[in-house]
Amino acid sequence: MKIEKILHNKNGQAYYLLGDNMLKKIINIIKKIIMAVLLIYAYNKLALPLNVIIPMNIITVFLVALCGIPSILMLVLFSLICI
Repeated sequence: MKIEKILHNKNGQAYYLLGDNMLKKIINIIKKIIMAVLLIYAYNKLALPLNVIIPMNIITVFLVALCGIPSILMLVLFSLICI
């Protein structure tokens, strides 16, 4: 990890600014989470007449952010089997 600068606050304690690489990773994770929420929302809008919806919670958003569309298919199959 590349550290760009060391800054000091009013108490004289040093703290580090995050490097470019870490900032890009954080932004990438936020983008994946936003896309996961949008994918689940779009699927729920399309599947509402079929009454096969995916609840939007932390677990489902994490799965979709991690695996993408295959995890949506897995969640749909899971909900169909468990109903």
